[in-house]
Amino acid sequence: MELKEFIQEIRKQWKFFSLITIGIVITTIFYVFLQPVRYTTILSLHIARSGSGNQTNEYQYDDFYRLQADERFADTIVRWLSSPRIVADIYKETGREVATPSEHTLGKVFSAKRLSSQYIEVRFTTATEDIAQTLTTSLEKILNQRTIDLNSGTSQNNDWFRIIVEKPIIYPYYIPWTKIIGGSLLVGMVLALWGVGLRAYFMTAKKK
Repeated sequence: MELKEFIQEIRKQWKFFSLITIGIVITTIFYVFLQPVRYTTILSLHIARSGSGNQTNEYQYDDFYRLQADERFADTIVRWLSSPRIVADIYKETGREVATPSEHTLGKVFSAKRLSSQYIEVRFTTATEDIAQTLTTSLEKILNQRTIDLNSGTSQNNDWFRIIVEKPIIYPYYIPWTKIIGGSLLVGMVLALWGVGLRAYFMTAKKK
């Protein structure tokens, strides 16, 4: 079928085209509306040191190497939060009935990004604010336990890593209605085009 013929077919079947498009939009809106409220949590993690170390004025690059070490440790934390093993430990540490994600999605629970040498932003979504607070406490405890284990191999001075977790920001998660309607409208139109094409094909085949 040529493009001109297809456009003519859409004009003939405009009611069918509109029915599919509007149906997809309405179905999507109802689906989103019926979903339970979820909460997004934003955590700020800061890399700190437990002591001043053995810095000397004679070695002018101490600060540079310290920041470089902080940066690498921050990257390590980001990797920790994408590890299913560590995420499972965080959930276990809550000590309460919290729905644990499946094995295949454990590594995707926390979205962590290093925004500077000593600053990491972590985001995650939960069913309630209470669960978000519980996971935040558990996350801080597990990460600092891992940090202590890591520090145990560097006992030459007291300049050890530690993680400071700020008070979480928790707010209801929602998708803007403009994106919901715009996205469902686009999907609906694509499916409607396929519907019109298939209907025209079968109608032509039936006539033959």
